[in-house]
Amino acid sequence: MGTIVYESVEGLRPATSDVAGTMAAAGAPTTLDTVHLGNGVVSGRVSLYRDRAGLGLEFELLASAPVDVLVASEGRTLRVNGLGVRDTPGGPRTTVALPGFNGSAEAVEVTFLMAGREVGRATLRAPKDH
Repeated sequence: MGTIVYESVEGLRPATSDVAGTMAAAGAPTTLDTVHLGNGVVSGRVSLYRDRAGLGLEFELLASAPVDVLVASEGRTLRVNGLGVRDTPGGPRTTVALPGFNGSAEAVEVTFLMAGREVGRATLRAPKDH
């Protein structure tokens, strides 16, 4: 958050009553899509969101062993290792920024791996007008 102070030294000045503004905190991330995972080897949910920095994913996973995640969209791939091992319902919350992923991506493919083997898959979609 910041403040801007403006003063006109020369020329016409606006009346004090004409100078106004609003300051607000940066907007919260907007959730674009959420997929709920069943009660299989990996359970919980994954959400695709947009914030000021671009696209990101939020994971709330529960698994008996660490889960690695491959994220792919429009020819880009990102790997996130070691998610989902906790004893709490819904699993720990982890957010991952998707740097370099096109802000206009309409589909993000998420593949869940345990010990190198695929144990689940989800597709998150962003509305065309996001």
